[in-house]
Amino acid sequence: NFPIDKKNEDGSLFWSLPKRPPLPVELDIKDPTHLDFIVHTSYLFANVFQVKPDKDIEGIKAVLSQIVLPPFKPREDKFIETDENATNQDKQNSKDLNDEEYNALVNNLVQVAEKQRGKQLFPEDFEKDSETNHHIDFITAASNIRAQQYGIQTVDRLKTKGIAGKIIPAMATSTAVIAGLVSLELVKIVKGCDLSGFKNTWMNLALPYLAIAEPAECTKTKIIDGLEVTLWDRWEVRGDLALGQFLNHFKKTYKLNPTAIVKNTDVVYSTLFPEHKKRIPLKMSKLLNKNDEEFVDLTMSFVTLNDKDVDFTPIVRLFWKK
Repeated sequence: NFPIDKKNEDGSLFWSLPKRPPLPVELDIKDPTHLDFIVHTSYLFANVFQVKPDKDIEGIKAVLSQIVLPPFKPREDKFIETDENATNQDKQNSKDLNDEEYNALVNNLVQVAEKQRGKQLFPEDFEKDSETNHHIDFITAASNIRAQQYGIQTVDRLKTKGIAGKIIPAMATSTAVIAGLVSLELVKIVKGCDLSGFKNTWMNLALPYLAIAEPAECTKTKIIDGLEVTLWDRWEVRGDLALGQFLNHFKKTYKLNPTAIVKNTDVVYSTLFPEHKKRIPLKMSKLLNKNDEEFVDLTMSFVTLNDKDVDFTPIVRLFWKK
């Protein structure tokens, strides 16, 4: 959309390296690349829609010679943000559709869907080593036309095949490897393996590189003598207890006195508020507005029996059923 002499606000040319200005390519059936693109694209569509392709190249040329394409004209409604300091909201506002445009798009999609109702499509699985499936031929033609637009050197079919053969389908491959490695670690958890049996893995499939090491033991925080916790610990309490019983559980089990109970951002109990003493006989279900959930996670603060503050304790999970 920008002319070759387009300038930025600071006066510098917009089209300066590493940016290359794309140039429109006019259809020329005498150009083998253009003809290859049309022929091999039509073969792919024919395979997808299960129709018989036209193998008469001269016939295809005759049809193409009668087609008059309108000259390329940049879209006037397309906005390209060039301000690197523009916010995401500014960019989003530039792309907003009005109600009329939105409804037109929706109606168009509905019409297309109705026309395709009942038709079955057959997806193509990429295979670089077949000489008859037109996959490499299509990629060669399409990439070379793209290269012509940007003034990049074109390549032949053999070079394209070599490049395509080195491309790793990263999403599927990486996801499969990670899923497998995670599953192995889950099996170890179920079996109750020692820490030495677990493994951390670093990988880069493009190199390829795979490194496996034993994980370090999780840092432990000492609360009092005989009581240490880690970031992964969780204290669990079961049963719809009264608040007083709930507080006594921690005094009896962990030798700690609770000073505050918080659910999300709501302070359920705090020793700083004298009126909260009235809540001690109440059931936790009433204080926490119990619903259909199986449990509720609480953030709590404690002091030792000697009234020393405790810096870190795990999340407390209260199960309603014993």
